Amino acid sequence: MTIIDTIKSRSSCRTFEDRPINQDLLDNMTEFIDALTAPPFNSYSKFKIIHTPDLKDKHKIGTYGFINGAQYFIIGKIKKSLNDLEDYGYLMEKIILHATALSLGTCWLGGTFTKDSALQIINSAEDETCPAISPLGYKAEKRGILERSLRKIAGSDNRIPFNELSFEESLNTPLTQEKAAQYTIPLEMLRLAPSASNKQPWRIIKESRMSTPIDKNIFHFYLCRTQRYEKTLNLINAADLQRIDMGIAMCHFELSAKEQNLNGHWEIIENYNPIDAMQYIVTWQG
Repeated sequence: MTIIDTIKSRSSCRTFEDRPINQDLLDNMTEFIDALTAPPFNSYSKFKIIHTPDLKDKHKIGTYGFINGAQYFIIGKIKKSLNDLEDYGYLMEKIILHATALSLGTCWLGGTFTKDSALQIINSAEDETCPAISPLGYKAEKRGILERSLRKIAGSDNRIPFNELSFEESLNTPLTQEKAAQYTIPLEMLRLAPSASNKQPWRIIKESRMSTPIDKNIFHFYLCRTQRYEKTLNLINAADLQRIDMGIAMCHFELSAKEQNLNGHWEIIENYNPIDAMQYIVTWQG
């Protein structure tokens, strides 16, 4: 599968067949994880796949009934640093997309798992954290009642329109697909990225050609926080999931851009133009 086909086919799975994963698939996943290169902000991280029947009871990962039938989980740790959560989202989504290409089901879990157990399983130090995990396995033929209800509540099959997420020069000018040109597909694949509660907190601003050389494609990534959402995250002792969402968005954008032979790199521009109620994260220099 191409990255674009994989992104289009990915969907969250909470109901799994209660059976082992084929060993060749597990080996493939492990090799992929071991070969991951440094994320955009160079945070230290480590990921592994665990088989829950092999765990001692005190280390069991609880998912509070949100996941059924999964025997395997992808868990990770990352050293606390300035852009650690963005890096975690970027790397974890790479793993999830690889699992999708192998026809395995996954689901981002940021608040509905026992974090202490995950930290112990992956031997985390005091300056490391496990912000999110994912079940891994074969999708069940039918979704459970709770899963269907959660998808409906979150509006998982709905996405914000293209021109409400991407802009040219400022938030006053929506970016059309015509002006996005060859970056239309990467921006659309970004739009399809998963996010906590399907909030899609990213906003992308493309520099206009009036201020940029004609052969440059520069996109500034901003975090547009959902009002009062942080209070909800604090109540369930979750990480800043909307920063993780930004890393997921970066992953979708970069992988699909490179598949279209649109080369570039990530760069933080010091003291870049602040926008009210939004947080500048990073810039794609195409």
